[in-house]
Amino acid sequence: MTAAIKLDAVLGLDLVVCDTEAQLLALAPEWEGLRARVSRHSAAQGFAYTLAAWRALPKTPDVRLAVIAARRDGALVGLWPLHVSRQGGHTVACHLGTGSREEYAGPLLQDTPPDREAGERMLAIAKGLADVLRAYNLFAPGLAADILAADRNFRRHSVAKSPIINAAGHETHAKWMASLSKSLRHELRGGRRRASRGGELTFERMAGPMDGPACVDWIFARKREWLSGRGIRSSWMFEDQARSLYAALVSPPAAPTGQTDDIEAYALKLDGRIIAASLDLNGPDRLEAITSARDPGFEDAPLGSLLFEDRAALAVGRGVRMDLRLTMETYKLRWSDGVDQFDSFQIACTPRGQTVVAVEIVQKAVRRFRATWGPRIKNRLKRLRKA
Repeated sequence: MTAAIKLDAVLGLDLVVCDTEAQLLALAPEWEGLRARVSRHSAAQGFAYTLAAWRALPKTPDVRLAVIAARRDGALVGLWPLHVSRQGGHTVACHLGTGSREEYAGPLLQDTPPDREAGERMLAIAKGLADVLRAYNLFAPGLAADILAADRNFRRHSVAKSPIINAAGHETHAKWMASLSKSLRHELRGGRRRASRGGELTFERMAGPMDGPACVDWIFARKREWLSGRGIRSSWMFEDQARSLYAALVSPPAAPTGQTDDIEAYALKLDGRIIAASLDLNGPDRLEAITSARDPGFEDAPLGSLLFEDRAALAVGRGVRMDLRLTMETYKLRWSDGVDQFDSFQIACTPRGQTVVAVEIVQKAVRRFRATWGPRIKNRLKRLRKA
């Protein structure tokens, strides 16, 4: 049942936990106004993304909506799009998304001007929803990350870094290209020439009720083939929840020229046939490269690199960064000229939650030990056997 909680008459602060879709829909007019007062945020914290995520989420009896809304003197100053579910023997409150924990998430808190009290009260309400509160990939430094970092509950705190292309620092695509390494520029020019030999090469926005979902289906099909070919069976790319979410978000027609949508799908086509495609989120300061895929049968050109170049050109034109997302693979570092940090928190809210988080901490330490020392131990044993 929805709870409307008057926390402090002096502060004039009201918090409500919205647990029905009707209540979620009622927040739409105010949601975007709040985003305009938050300096750094992601489309994954927006109303459209939250609604699509809730509708795509598999509904079981133990799943419930829990979107926390904070108002000061009647004005919306904070939103936290959460849902609660049971996982094993405990309950978890987590961001509404694909289920991948890869979105930039956490509470959407007004920081112009900042309202720290509202954020602290929202955190107190969130900790009462479940045994464990998962808040992942918060912009750091940032108001929301600072509030969760100061919390005293038993928790696991982790840090992820994302390579960034500072496209906003270049006036034109040509000037940005000049900042790349000579070898990468040579690869791009040669690759585009080779790809164009087979026909007309175009870079197109894929939107609308036909093209948008078709592009999403193409990406997921290629990505699943790629993962299966490497023996990977556990990935959010195999979840229909994620595919349904993104298909819904790219179904509307594209915004008028000069405007951006929260999520956009793009395709690199050869004579009208998709040979590579991507899904990207937009924020006030960045274009987030969520995922991409390419035709495995097309080996004559570096399609992934060509798609990167075209999307970076979009970021240059919009005066924003291109965010390559959360992992520091070598192929990303070839492009990047900066790094952003994101903080994640697994907060124990009950004694049962403390056990869950403690187990996660131990498991993380074991994985880190194996990753660091496993190869060294194996090499040492090989040398001993040879000796």
